[in-house]
Amino acid sequence: MKGASWRLPHGVKFCDNPAPGWRFDPLVPDWDPLYPDGGFDVLNAERAGAKVFAVASDRFSDGSFDSLPPVAFFNRVGKGLVVLLASITPPGARGARRLYAHILDQALLAVDAWPKVECSDRVRYAVYPDGTIYILNTETRLRAEAIVRHSATSKAKSVILEPGELVKVPFEEMSK
Repeated sequence: MKGASWRLPHGVKFCDNPAPGWRFDPLVPDWDPLYPDGGFDVLNAERAGAKVFAVASDRFSDGSFDSLPPVAFFNRVGKGLVVLLASITPPGARGARRLYAHILDQALLAVDAWPKVECSDRVRYAVYPDGTIYILNTETRLRAEAIVRHSATSKAKSVILEPGELVKVPFEEMSK
């Protein structure tokens, strides 16, 4: 990636799904852009073989994606997938945070590995062959929450952990 940068003053439209299981909807040019507040710096990127899956847009009707500036790319490498948001703004910055989160959510939802545990980086967990999950809050002063899903059809279970607490979540409890 090389080139000058520009500030995204408007929203993003998705024009492709990088892999099976990713669901960026709708994939049509005539739709309101997502995250219309924009507000992050984007590189004028040369694709070098990568495919575009998100473009910048400031209007409902664009006619086609071809003329719109690319914002996010993907490229297959072996059995894997590389995704690049052409932003020089940190992922947690106000303007880019929601778009980064949306892309990461789609990547995580597409992974067909169960169970799934969503938690802070201060929470550790282990899954055992019988389906039991142990969740540990390593934070010494703050409570933490972990959300556990055993399968795509199971109900999400919220587990609140006190500082330093270790919780066992049995398989039977998660599948209800």
